[in-house]
Amino acid sequence: MIDKKNALFMALSKFQGEIVGAKKKTEGFNYKYSDLQTVWEMIRKPLSSNGLFVHQAVHDRPGEKVLVTTIYHKDGGSIHDGGIPLLLNKRDMQGIGSAITYARRYGLMAGLGIAAEDDDGVGAGFAPEFISQKEVIFIKEYAKNLKTNLQKYFELLGCKNFESIPKSQYEKALNMLKQKEQNQMDKLIQGSEEWFKIRLGKVTASRISDVVAQTKSGYGASRARYMGELIAETMTKTPTASYSNSAMQWGSDTEPEAAKAYAFITDFNLTEIGFVDHPTISNSGCSPDRLVGDDGLVEIKCPHTHTHIETLLDEKVPQKYLNQMLWQMACTERQWCDFVSFDPRMPVKNQIFIKRIERDQLKIDELKEKVIDFLNEMNNKINELEKL
Repeated sequence: MIDKKNALFMALSKFQGEIVGAKKKTEGFNYKYSDLQTVWEMIRKPLSSNGLFVHQAVHDRPGEKVLVTTIYHKDGGSIHDGGIPLLLNKRDMQGIGSAITYARRYGLMAGLGIAAEDDDGVGAGFAPEFISQKEVIFIKEYAKNLKTNLQKYFELLGCKNFESIPKSQYEKALNMLKQKEQNQMDKLIQGSEEWFKIRLGKVTASRISDVVAQTKSGYGASRARYMGELIAETMTKTPTASYSNSAMQWGSDTEPEAAKAYAFITDFNLTEIGFVDHPTISNSGCSPDRLVGDDGLVEIKCPHTHTHIETLLDEKVPQKYLNQMLWQMACTERQWCDFVSFDPRMPVKNQIFIKRIERDQLKIDELKEKVIDFLNEMNNKINELEKL
């Protein structure tokens, strides 16, 4: 007894034997093609005589609409394609109609195995527009740097290569790579070799005070020094040598204990994270100590005991850390950041200080302007050096 799937395939095979090929009858936009009506006229009788029926419908998928073609057999078997994206050059009814007509025609011919003479991607008066060469070069390099599995990438986009990415899919193609990049950065261990590489040439929250440092006569020397470090990193692809002493090492070693104490007191869930790029300013980002819940951050300091005591008595966040916390909120788009000073050498009641800083959009906007000016000045100097 022949099962439903085999019955369907046998009917399709017989159907294809009765089809000679789509005859070109219509001309438009300097292209000749078999239009949708011609295809239907050609296949209607062979479909019926072989017990076949075709259904086509538009489906919503994340970020796009696709037309799915399903072929049914009278005995109950069916097969369907993966869907043809509706390439919308125009958003009016005429443009939508043309896109659906184009997809229906190619869905029919591909699903039924009909060989046409015009498989050039142009039909029903609709020519898909692909991304520019400049965009191809950019996205190809982006994918290469992320070591992207190109086969899976193109399958998700529904294309064969970078050059065949439709213009309408460029934003989706770019966002897929951005999500992959952020996922990789989330998994970075702070202080690792990969972590230093991802920060190369970028303004980071821990150094934001150097960017905005000013004296009575203008910007401070630390700004010029920091810019020089980032220029060197950009041009040599080598991280600036990090400095560490016993106090800094003690702070790093004690931070996990401080995070546990903070989580216990506040009942918050904490998430470690590697690096977060600023959402709109390239070459800038931050490495928060922890994400807190859905809206917060925590900045942990484990300083000398005398510094911790000063913080306890002042009940304030030291000024030099305020800009760092604001820039972390700018990069992560979170609403608040808790400052923690922790010293387990003190009596239990004096071991931890917690102070919340709320998001201040006006101050963040001021920082953004100064960071943009800083990066523009830095890029101008790099361009001058490259011309030498």
